[in-house]
Amino acid sequence: VWKLEEIFEMATYRRINVTDARTRFAEVVDQVHYQGDIVMLCKSGKPVAVMVSVEFFEQWRIAMETTVRLAQSVKQSLSSSD
Repeated sequence: VWKLEEIFEMATYRRINVTDARTRFAEVVDQVHYQGDIVMLCKSGKPVAVMVSVEFFEQWRIAMETTVRLAQSVKQSLSSSD
């Protein structure tokens, strides 16, 4: 299992216009899937979505769930110590 920081370091980050992404969709998906690229999709130069690999997403989801559980635990500990 990779740490989220390791995935960020390994991933290539780039921006692409939604129209270009639509034209080259299969190529962009392959770059995300096989190379681990992170692709930010933009409309009129503004970010609207991000494409990441399933592996990256699952690691992110686990990290977020862990963070929420930790925050809930800390909140509960602080409440019970009052």
